[in-house]
Amino acid sequence: MLSEKMLFSIVIPCYNEEKNIPILVKKCWESLKNFNVEVIFVNNGSTDNSKLILNEIIINYPKFKFINASKFIFLIFSKLF
Repeated sequence: MLSEKMLFSIVIPCYNEEKNIPILVKKCWESLKNFNVEVIFVNNGSTDNSKLILNEIIINYPKFKFINASKFIFLIFSKLF
């Protein structure tokens, strides 16, 4: 199934969500593992351990990706739309 083209991507921004990330990742996997989608978690300039936790957890889920971005980038991006 992973070799098939993804139908769509779900992007989930995370800001200081270190306590919620493990729960969120598990729930997303349980809900979406049988669908042809990818989930992209974006650490949006967190000041807690969100980046570290995402980095460690995501490697166990083949359909999930992790992007580490600064808050500044997303502020600019959001102003474009």
